[in-house]
Amino acid sequence: MKKKATTEDVELLTKSWAALAEKVRLVLNEYPQLRLTQGRKVLEICLTIKWDNGKALEFLLESLGYENSNDVFPIYIGDDRTDEDAFRVTNAATPS
Repeated sequence: MKKKATTEDVELLTKSWAALAEKVRLVLNEYPQLRLTQGRKVLEICLTIKWDNGKALEFLLESLGYENSNDVFPIYIGDDRTDEDAFRVTNAATPS
C-alpha cells in the first residue's frame, strides 16, 4: 500500500532541496568555469561556454542537414526553465 505524502513530508523535501541547491552553489563558487541553472527540482551544471539546450538542438538540426529545411518541424518536449532555449529554437523554426 502506498503512503500519501503529508504536508510535513512536502515541507521536509522542500527544505532538503533548498539545502542541496545551496551546497551545490557553494561548491561551484570554487569552479568559475562552471555555471548553475536551476529549475523546478533541476540543478543543471554547465561549462561557462555559450552552450545550452537550444544550441544542442541547433547543432543536431545542422548536423543532420535540416537547419534550413521546410520539410522538418522540430519538436522539443520539456517542462523546465532549463528547456526555454530549445523552445526558442523550435519557435524560430515554425513556419509563418
